[in-house]
Amino acid sequence: MLNEKFELEALYDVREKLHEIQEWSVAQTNDNQELYDIIDGLCRVANMYNDVVIQAVRDKEIFTANPQDYIESKLGASYGTYKYREN
Repeated sequence: MLNEKFELEALYDVREKLHEIQEWSVAQTNDNQELYDIIDGLCRVANMYNDVVIQAVRDKEIFTANPQDYIESKLGASYGTYKYREN
């Protein structure tokens, strides 16, 4: 079913763009460091979703051991930073 909705080349392109944004955000150092840390975390979350879809489409199986734990961890860190800055 996923292979009917997603094309591998498009997924690879998304992965490359997310990595590029993530690398850029990690390289930033200024007054908005928390913002760049949030961007980094969100890119990591999106990359994990993307990688799981790639595995499901390409291999018909998900090999990543604990994608949900990874996603929750990275999202939790980004969300925690966001909530801290909001208050």
